[in-house]
Amino acid sequence: MRSKRQFLLIAVAVLLVLTGLMTWLLLSSPKEQLASSTGSTDTFLMILQTDQDVTSIDISNPSGSYSILPADDTTEENPKWKIDSLQDAPQYQSKYNDLMEVMKELEAVQKLENLQELSVYGLDQPSKGTAHYADGTTKTILVGNAAPGGLNYYCKLEDQDDIYLVSGTTAEKFLRSTLDYVDLSLTSTVETTTYTTSSSDDTSSSTTSSTLNISNITIQRKDLASPVVFTNQDNQLVQNGEPVDDVLSSQLESAISSITASSTVAVSPTSAQRSEYGFDDPKATVSYTVSGTTYTFTIGNGLTEAELPEQETDEDSHSSSNTSSSSITPIKAYYVMMEGRDVVYIVSKDSLPWLTMDLQ
Repeated sequence: MRSKRQFLLIAVAVLLVLTGLMTWLLLSSPKEQLASSTGSTDTFLMILQTDQDVTSIDISNPSGSYSILPADDTTEENPKWKIDSLQDAPQYQSKYNDLMEVMKELEAVQKLENLQELSVYGLDQPSKGTAHYADGTTKTILVGNAAPGGLNYYCKLEDQDDIYLVSGTTAEKFLRSTLDYVDLSLTSTVETTTYTTSSSDDTSSSTTSSTLNISNITIQRKDLASPVVFTNQDNQLVQNGEPVDDVLSSQLESAISSITASSTVAVSPTSAQRSEYGFDDPKATVSYTVSGTTYTFTIGNGLTEAELPEQETDEDSHSSSNTSSSSITPIKAYYVMMEGRDVVYIVSKDSLPWLTMDLQ
């Protein structure tokens, strides 16, 4: 009995020692070491914080170098920004604004411990963002490689030794090319004006009517002997004086509603670029007037899936596409230019039904 009691006392003592040791380890471990390099801590770390207004930003990354400057029509109440090389191309002010915010308050998800050489993090040849502030000071943020898992990126201030992880959403702002700032919205949604009229004799009786805001549509294609023209007569699309059937009318209305490009290829393209993209001999030209505004699009060469920018093709799909030399690779998108904008866009084939619409 005595030996059994001694055994129990020893077991309890060992358990207490182990419990104390685990508690000490947990309390003494830095939060940064508990966080995964691909995860985040509950409390964000403020790397940079200033109340000074940003006056300009210089960016340098694999796509090149450029400066973000105040736009000509900027005001204190409504600040606007520009990149000179984009000239008159419409630009996303929201993207400029979110970068300005980051250069005033930059948060990290984790601070790294046991630092290694900068090259391990891609910070020996980093992307850079240098903010110039109203008080004449500057701050430069360095962004390196993506951390394992790809959710976060290595980052540091140029004048400090500490290295942090920032979210991919934050890092992306320093990795943009100039073309990423070009607005991809080509047209807004075309709406039909609907109104209700009441009979003067019977106020309880009313009629709902709609007005088609499309004035005209002209489509030129290589397979058409001459341009096909649709006009609005008595609130209905007609061709050569004959009303267009409901199916085609619906297709035409849908085709011109809210066109958005998937990416931008060039601003102020050279003659050689225009030729390369197929604008010397375009597939089609489409012009239409909606609510008093005329839009004209020229459609150039098509692109296959493999030719689309940053398009990833896995080995299996790539090898299967080469199994038959007679197979035709489908076109997924086209180069498009819009009158009034000296910009080459890529637009999905699905947004350009004029190319396949039966107009014979």
